[in-house]
Amino acid sequence: MSLKSRKLLMLLVILTLALPLNLLPASAAPAAEAGVGTVTTASDAYSSKIYSQLKATMAAAALTDEINLLVYARQGADLSRYLDNYLVRPQALPNGTTAHYGRAKVAQIGKLAAQPDVAFIQEMKFPGDLPKLPEGPAPRVNTDFGVLKARLAALKAGAQVATVTRPAADPARIADWFDVLDVHKSKAAWDLGYTGDGVKVMVNDSGIDFAHPDLQGTMARDTDPDSPYYGWPIAFDSASMLSLAYDYYLGYTFIKDGMGIVGAAPDYADTSATRSGDELTTNPDGTLSATFAPLGGGDHTYTFPATSKSGVYHFGSHVDSVLEALLEERAAVLVVDENEAGVYDTVYVDLDADYSFVGEKAARKGSEEIYKDLDGDGYADLSGGSIYWISDGANPLPASDWLWGIGADVAGPGDLVAFTVMDWSEGGGDHGQLCASAVAAQGIIDGGSPDWKPVGDGTPFTGMIQGAGKNVGLVASGNYYVAPDATEGYLFAALGYDGYADTEDDIQIISNSWGYSGTDNDSWDWLSRTVDTILRYVNPTLSDMNSTGNGAPGYGTVTSPGDTLGISVGASTLYDSTGEWDSITTVDQFVYNDLMSWSNRGPTAMGDNGVTVLAEGAWGAGAMPLTAILDGWN
Repeated sequence: MSLKSRKLLMLLVILTLALPLNLLPASAAPAAEAGVGTVTTASDAYSSKIYSQLKATMAAAALTDEINLLVYARQGADLSRYLDNYLVRPQALPNGTTAHYGRAKVAQIGKLAAQPDVAFIQEMKFPGDLPKLPEGPAPRVNTDFGVLKARLAALKAGAQVATVTRPAADPARIADWFDVLDVHKSKAAWDLGYTGDGVKVMVNDSGIDFAHPDLQGTMARDTDPDSPYYGWPIAFDSASMLSLAYDYYLGYTFIKDGMGIVGAAPDYADTSATRSGDELTTNPDGTLSATFAPLGGGDHTYTFPATSKSGVYHFGSHVDSVLEALLEERAAVLVVDENEAGVYDTVYVDLDADYSFVGEKAARKGSEEIYKDLDGDGYADLSGGSIYWISDGANPLPASDWLWGIGADVAGPGDLVAFTVMDWSEGGGDHGQLCASAVAAQGIIDGGSPDWKPVGDGTPFTGMIQGAGKNVGLVASGNYYVAPDATEGYLFAALGYDGYADTEDDIQIISNSWGYSGTDNDSWDWLSRTVDTILRYVNPTLSDMNSTGNGAPGYGTVTSPGDTLGISVGASTLYDSTGEWDSITTVDQFVYNDLMSWSNRGPTAMGDNGVTVLAEGAWGAGAMPLTAILDGWN
């Protein structure tokens, strides 16, 4: 049975949630009868609206301290009496609430919770748990920037040579490779024609590096010819859009400054600085030069091709904090109208900080990835992520209109570029990259594979990492772990770029490999009930897949969201698929498909089993961020 048909069956057999339930505090859930001597007061109901994470922050603060808050309250409510820097997202949830942002003194938060229009209050930061695996194999991600910078310098100087070896692949042995046969049996599905073609999967996690050789070309795209975003990749970024909304409505400069209201770099680049006319110098070889100071650096003279039809070149700073650490300043970005004057269609990034855009890969619609092959082996080594929109002055940033009411006046032609990056220095690390590669990695690279791995030769699906959905289109969700509003990813997955369900840009599956351990053994919490209403009333064809969490063993352990219409995924074993545990010699020695000891069990407080299905969770191979390795083949 397919995921979609499974979801439709679940819709038929599960009783409908009443909308008003979502405005009840979590304490209104079915509970055991109060014991002798138990005293409850009206303030208990108010307190239950305050998330546990926020309660801990309040307990450690003075009454006069101020905290940035996200408040879900009934649509039309005015909370300006309690919140400074007040901002309301106009798009309502199906339970009748909207997101209210602002800043309040600790002493005011209890009064705010007592308001009948208020349903839930949390801090203006990610309310869940960052991905943290129990002890296991040593990670390959190198977080020592000194080592990485030394390698980058050696590559730029030509001191590093390619290490690619490509003996002929053995197709028969490759077909028996562990990731597509005995573990999740994807190859059997492929042989029947079920390859994921036409399916969009949103990886609601820490981001995706689409410049990685195994993920190039896997982005889902807007296929509606009537859409102003036709042909562009589909992507979403809740945290960056929040910073943009503060800039748009309240006059802040978070995007321009390169640091968002949530304390992380937005993934939108302000490219409104221009150079033209006398600001340009024509060089003897026909290229141009101009000065620009990227964020974190001083003035540099940049060289670039003379390809602008209007003669006006836009400059800005790249959004990736890891790249900034490697280069010791933000990489410069150049935006050019190469085909029609005033229509900015091409982006260049000075990835190696040599102050020249000559020779850098052009990123444009249809070829959005940004990368550089530093050792000449034909594989990307250094990534600048990918782009999914360049402002044109005629259309708003995708989805910002229906979600935030942001208009086309948000940026003029060439003034703003939306990036997707894998910034593993932020919360969540490289978790999104690993999840994305489990879905759709193309099996290109094979360097560093264990001896027992059948040799790959660089052709698709001969390499180490092969995703289960070989033809799936991936949708990145910025960095979910720096976004305060857990509901926006679900709203976007349900409604897409155009704000309507059942259209060309619909997303079929949203993958959520995270959970809120503060609400174990639950399905009645605020987030779970809200997600249920989105799945039931906004887009019933959207399949929601959630991790049950890593807090077991123990009866009743399930993390939120535990929506009753979702598919709850526990972790199964796969030892020793990564070559880190034992000295095995063949794939026959893998130990797999058992429930992992730390995988949460269930049941939930609503009586559900808690775990719908198990999937590879300890330990699977995955694609690493290029900026953590600086060697695409390996």
